[in-house]
Amino acid sequence: MSNRNKKIENDIRVAITNTTPDVLQNILSDCKDKKGVVIPMTNTNNKKNMTIKLVASAAAIILVMAGVFGFVGYKRTTTVDSIIGFDVNPSIELKINTSEKVIDVNAINEDAVAIIGTMDLKGSKLDVAVHALIGSMLEKGYITELQNSILVTVKNKNDKKSTLLEEKLSKEIENLLKESSIDAAILAQDGNSDKDLEKLAVENNISIGKAKLISQIAAKDATQDVSKLAKLSINDLNLLAASKNIALDNTVSTGTASSKKYIGNEKATAIALASAKTSADKVSNLFVEFDNDDGKMIYEVEFVSGSTKYDFDIEAITGEIVHTQKEGANSDTQDDKNPTESDDPSKPEDKEEEEEDNNNTDKNDQDNDPGNTNENQDDEDEPSTEVVSPNKIGENKAKQLAFTHAGIKASDIKDIKIKIDFDNNKEYYELTFTTEKAEFDYKIDAVTGAFVQSDKTLIEEPDKAEPDIEKEEEDNNQEPPEVDDDTDTD
Repeated sequence: MSNRNKKIENDIRVAITNTTPDVLQNILSDCKDKKGVVIPMTNTNNKKNMTIKLVASAAAIILVMAGVFGFVGYKRTTTVDSIIGFDVNPSIELKINTSEKVIDVNAINEDAVAIIGTMDLKGSKLDVAVHALIGSMLEKGYITELQNSILVTVKNKNDKKSTLLEEKLSKEIENLLKESSIDAAILAQDGNSDKDLEKLAVENNISIGKAKLISQIAAKDATQDVSKLAKLSINDLNLLAASKNIALDNTVSTGTASSKKYIGNEKATAIALASAKTSADKVSNLFVEFDNDDGKMIYEVEFVSGSTKYDFDIEAITGEIVHTQKEGANSDTQDDKNPTESDDPSKPEDKEEEEEDNNNTDKNDQDNDPGNTNENQDDEDEPSTEVVSPNKIGENKAKQLAFTHAGIKASDIKDIKIKIDFDNNKEYYELTFTTEKAEFDYKIDAVTGAFVQSDKTLIEEPDKAEPDIEKEEEDNNQEPPEVDDDTDTD
């Protein structure tokens, strides 16, 4: 048994020795001998193991790709593609991604905070956000028939995409306002900016879009100040640009800005002419322009009457004359004054001079009337104590207009009442007076002298009234003798 064991041990030793010879030399020798000989290979891999390996590799690839696409999708969802600004007076800025979903909402001013309110627009589609914002502006009265302009500004690296988005938004807003019976006036512009525009926006607490609009107006009209323009609404800026024929670069304008809340060129002209005590047929070089003065809208009215050139600034809403200037046609003399100062009723000399002029006018009219005598003048025709402001015609002038229209003389008046009335922020003279045959009612614009209302009512049975008056006079004539008899008796 031991011999057998020794033989086994010896065989193992030989086997080990044979398995660890100078392997490198053997390999090199075999390679040299079998150079160029193709040796067929036998696949000994297990199919099942290969399948497992392939599945594992595929799973790993899927996980990697999912991570890549997930990251790309996240970036696409949170990356700003376009910045859209909406300006009326509220200024709101939306940031959207390539899918036109809202990423962020920015209220530029306090009015915008009120418009957004408690609405959470993040994650909503752009058209939903636009409907919500425009609806809120309509509800809170920022967009009305009197103020129908809105500025749309779109910033996108792709100019074509920016233009398409501007057109889409303009049409959408136009349709929304039309549903509320408002004809929209829309200004659409690109949102490309520079450091100067950004600085202008920050300094005046306005949007980039509004900063771009006012900078264009100021650049083409040297009389304008950007800090004053920044105070105006988009509707006023739209009207101003149109009045001065300012072409806005890279801006598409649709619709017409509403001017309904302002008195208009015609009314402003009438106020200026009345203040200068002249009429349109007696002046030349008449010029009227809608303009801005320190953040307020005015009408500038200029004309030449006789040898004098007049220049008026008239507040666009109230019609108040805020400034007037008179200059001789030969430029030798110039009078630059503010009516509220130079024509101040508190100055006795000005007041007395104005009343004297009015009184003289009435007196001249009455003196030239053949049927008028001093004895027939009534108490109501005495000079009015009304303090006439520079832009009002005055009570005496209102009477003259009414008498002329009625075709009667001042001496025909039996009774007259006149008072000031206000209606829709306008001032009127209401006159009621009677003659023997009729009663008259007039409502006259206190600024222009235009007739708003005129009524005439005939007094019934005029023939019967005359005998009564004669009888009363006879009775009055008989009274003195009776008194004399009583006195003599006593």
